[in-house]
Amino acid sequence: MLWGAMNNAVLGMTATSWEMNTISQNISNVNTTGFKRKETLFKTVMSESKASTQVYGGKLNVFGVKVADRTHIAAQGVITASTHTTDLAINGEGFFMVGAPEATVTGTTYSTGPRTAYSTDNPSEVMYTRAGNFYTTAGPNGEAYFMANGGNYLLGWMPEDDGTIDTSGDLVPVYSFPDTEMEGRATTTATVRGNLPAFAELSPSQFTTTQNVTDPNTGEDEELTLSWERVDGTTWTITPSLAAATGTATGSITVTCDVNGVIYEPAIGADGVALTWTSGAATSSHNLLGTTNTHTSTTTFGDPSGTRQTATLNWTRVSGNLWDVQATVPAAVGTIAEDTVRVAFDGQGRMISPSTGSLPFVIDWDAAYDTADATKINSEISLYAGNDLPTNLLKRPDIHVEKLSSQAWDSNFQSHDVTLAFERTGPNEWYMHTYSTDSTYPDAPVAPKQVTFTSAGVLNAAGDNTYTSDWTWADTVTEGTGTEKTVTSMEGTASVEFDFSQLTQYDATQTLGSIDQNGYGKGSLISAYFNNNGEYIGQYTNGETNKLFKVGIAQFTAENSLENISGTLFRRTLEAGDISVTGVEDAGGAVSLATSSLEGSNVDIGEEFTRMIVTQKAYSTNATVFKTADEMTTVARDLKA
Repeated sequence: MLWGAMNNAVLGMTATSWEMNTISQNISNVNTTGFKRKETLFKTVMSESKASTQVYGGKLNVFGVKVADRTHIAAQGVITASTHTTDLAINGEGFFMVGAPEATVTGTTYSTGPRTAYSTDNPSEVMYTRAGNFYTTAGPNGEAYFMANGGNYLLGWMPEDDGTIDTSGDLVPVYSFPDTEMEGRATTTATVRGNLPAFAELSPSQFTTTQNVTDPNTGEDEELTLSWERVDGTTWTITPSLAAATGTATGSITVTCDVNGVIYEPAIGADGVALTWTSGAATSSHNLLGTTNTHTSTTTFGDPSGTRQTATLNWTRVSGNLWDVQATVPAAVGTIAEDTVRVAFDGQGRMISPSTGSLPFVIDWDAAYDTADATKINSEISLYAGNDLPTNLLKRPDIHVEKLSSQAWDSNFQSHDVTLAFERTGPNEWYMHTYSTDSTYPDAPVAPKQVTFTSAGVLNAAGDNTYTSDWTWADTVTEGTGTEKTVTSMEGTASVEFDFSQLTQYDATQTLGSIDQNGYGKGSLISAYFNNNGEYIGQYTNGETNKLFKVGIAQFTAENSLENISGTLFRRTLEAGDISVTGVEDAGGAVSLATSSLEGSNVDIGEEFTRMIVTQKAYSTNATVFKTADEMTTVARDLKA
């Protein structure tokens, strides 16, 4: 029996030594992210068996002890905030998936890199961790692969070409491109929100204006009255008349104009009014637009050397207050490819297009400027020098409108100002005009949309509450910098469907609120972060965001039965049961992700110290048992017969 006591003491010292190893491992990893505490369990084991002299005994069995380890994988560690946007923590059940690198040998060169895809059916390919302190490493094509501690690739799903992410697809190493650029998007839809005041000023359907005319018989100035009658949203009929005692004016003239008072018709030469006079036989005609239809002005601009140069602007009236202006520059400076631009003035003589008051001409500079250190620049030629143009005599009064401005992005991903102008024409009835004053003005006024409300202030359900506007702009696209900088003139277009179904018409002073449109320009990646769905979101200089990849979550039937590889890394086993791989939003149970956060170890330092004291005492006691048994065998050995 003494030999059994010694054997049991040895087993006890071995077991407590093993437990001390476990305790030291836990304590040393108390600050390790995602570490899962290990616990040493004890169970009996037969150490000696002898025949028994007892009547009821059969055999006398002596039991020692052996150890079995249990890892508390399912126990949650404390989640704390971090300062890194690449950090993630799982709150609840589940694991991040990581893939081991694949080794390749090319000749005598050994290298490792990511696999194309990973399968959870192969335990040697995919491992599982709660440590979300990820970092990046460069890939062969400039990728920034996300890595977990231990040099394994973080697994998830990359986006499709349309930006969607299929979480049922193959698991792949996830990455971003730090120097990536987002392609722009032309505006195609826009939603209008807000309220139109129910008692806004009404637009007149009739009004009169006057012009001075000269009686050829007397040389006296007389007043010509022009009576305007509205036909539709863009068309008016003018009937001229003189005082009965003065004479008569014959004929009527049709005028087309937009909401800004820009007159398109009558054309030059079709705006004459025939006049007869009671003062004598001489008759006359009067041009409503005026008789001067050309003008010349000059302006200055800077060349690549910084020298001020003079440009000549030749103005030709097209109709009303629409002019074509042609610019020329000195031959020694260069040439302008697109040298004619349409300029529009409103009904009060204010320039509204181009809205900047400058022509974005691209000058093909003379070879004398084409040197290695010359800056390739785009010169804008100011039109304000031409503001002494002959006035348009045909002035239409301003019409009261409620305006809302926004931006539209064209096919070249260039931004342009667009405006919706709502004109109240009657009780619960409005015209909605759309226009853009950027660069080229349209060749004809755009017919407005009729908008009708009910007496309750909501849109008439029977109407079509959408309106599509088509625009064409003259873009100046700049690419590159320094000596590599190029400036190109090209045409940009956009077709935008406005949805105004959310408009109301209440008796309130609040007017229109906002226009939400779906376009944007090109942008460069400036930062990225994880969101609560495990999607890595890129932020771009154009103010837009984009999904760069998505992290997956793995869940097991019995996660405590996973194979413990390193305390933070685990491998799938048969005992762990079935696996489920989803996005966090589809994971089972109350699972969530904490962004810019890390899960600490689940080690309780107080508990470990308590166990250490108990283990030390158990080891000492077992050693005492061994020593005592040894002394007893010595006594037995030294007995004399």
